[in-house]
Amino acid sequence: MPLQKAQLRLEREERKIALNQVVEEACNAVWEATKQMHAKLQTHMSEHYYCLILQSSWVASGKRQTNHWNTFISKELRRSNAGMRALRISIQATIQLSDGNDRTCVSDGEVLCDIAATWKNMSEEEQIAATEDTLKELSEHHEDHKKGVHTVPLQAFQYMCVTVAMIQREV
Repeated sequence: MPLQKAQLRLEREERKIALNQVVEEACNAVWEATKQMHAKLQTHMSEHYYCLILQSSWVASGKRQTNHWNTFISKELRRSNAGMRALRISIQATIQLSDGNDRTCVSDGEVLCDIAATWKNMSEEEQIAATEDTLKELSEHHEDHKKGVHTVPLQAFQYMCVTVAMIQREV
């Protein structure tokens, strides 16, 4: 039995070493690609392109079409968040809130259930009327976003803020 455990430990260690070597080779290949990008484009340093490549895995690549349901969710969350900000400002005068989060969490099932219930109780005409102005605004926002420039340092900072907030919620 102890011999089998030692054998398994040795195999795990060998797999770990092999994996680390492959990861290092991949990082070196990416770094070489960034050097080529720098030589070809000559607009940024290699480090910039390296960050850009690493961020590309979590930057949204495809956009969905705007529709009335997503527009309604956006509109309701904006309305809710505006109310939360007003409440937070009045509460801050007396106490300090520790979490610093005054936005409604989209993944909160209760919030989405409430919005969905409101949506289902509306007729199709009411749904269209409730979202028509916001749908145009959201479509314009999406078009503007497509034309925007991806700023690597800003995206890295925002990603870090989101990660820190997630860790704080878990702790």
